[in-house]
Amino acid sequence: AWKKVDMKHSAVPAAVVASLPAPAAAYLDSSFPGIQVEKVKIERRRYTVELLNGIELEFDSNGVCREIDD
Repeated sequence: AWKKVDMKHSAVPAAVVASLPAPAAAYLDSSFPGIQVEKVKIERRRYTVELLNGIELEFDSNGVCREIDD
C-alpha cells in the first residue's frame, strides 16, 4: 500500500482519491468541485491532502476534515 503520492503540479490518479475514506472524498467533491488533488499522504491515522490550488486539508482516519490551511 502507498503512503504518499505527489504528482508535482498535476492531479493524482482518481483511484488514489477514491481510496480515501468516503467522507473525505465526498467533502473534497462538495467543497472544492473541479479542483484536483495534487498530493496525498497517509500518516498515523490521518490523511493530508493538497489541492492544485495550494489548499492543504487534514482528515482523520474516519475521513472527517480536521484542518484546512491555505
